[in-house]
Amino acid sequence: MSLDLAACTDGELAALTLAGRQAAFAEIMRRHQRPVYRLIRSHIGDAEDGYGGAEPTVGDER
Repeated sequence: MSLDLAACTDGELAALTLAGRQAAFAEIMRRHQRPVYRLIRSHIGDAEDGYGGAEPTVGDER
């Protein structure tokens, strides 16, 4: 049986991640990469620096 990770809440994904499900962590990162990038960019002001600041947090998937 396959679990639909896109239908899981962030809390469920966090629990799955802690249980060793790497795909759950990837789903969390997919969901939150853009908002984290936008937050960093709003404070830094430069698109490339925004990616650089977000990379250590959520990975670089441009």
